[in-house]
Order: sequence, then C-alpha cells, then structure tokens
Amino acid sequence: MTQLSLTLTTPYVRGSATSKAAANRAQSRTHIDRSLLLTYLRKCGQDGATDEEMQLATGICGDRQRPRRGDLEKRVLIRKNGLTRTTLSGNQACVWVAVV
Repeated sequence: MTQLSLTLTTPYVRGSATSKAAANRAQSRTHIDRSLLLTYLRKCGQDGATDEEMQLATGICGDRQRPRRGDLEKRVLIRKNGLTRTTLSGNQACVWVAVV
C-alpha cells in the first residue's frame, strides 16, 4: 500500500512566537488524529463508520474528530457511502468509508 502524506499546515498569527508554537503542537496532534481515523476507516472496509462510531473507536473527541474527518474528505481519502446509521441518540448519521 502506498504511504500517503497527511500533513497539512496549521495556521498561526504571523509574528507571534506563542501562536506559532501552539500551531506546531497542534500540527503533531492533528497528524496523529488523521492517521488514526484513516486507519480505522480502512479496517471498517465497506461497512464504514459514522462520526460517532469513529469517536468511540479511536477515543478522539468530536471537536477534534470532525475537523480531521473533513481534512481527509478534502484530500479525497474518505467519502460518504450514501448510507446512514442510527446514532446512540436515535438520529441518523452519514456513513464514511476510506477511498484508499
């Protein structure tokens, strides 16, 4: 399997050393989160997973998981498969699958 780069640049306020330092710390965490999510979705195969299922399986909170899922979608590494599943609260949620 080809190794894909999941690195994106984390924005920061130019000229601010503290902002740049925080962005560097966040960069490392976001790379790990994207890798965990993509690995999990690959393991799910065509069954895929909802956001909630990804959060429960990886331990990544929703506030971090959803943006990272969005990063993967923008890079066309994952996509919606057109199905939905019921969440723990009884709502319907989109199912995501890995493209690669």
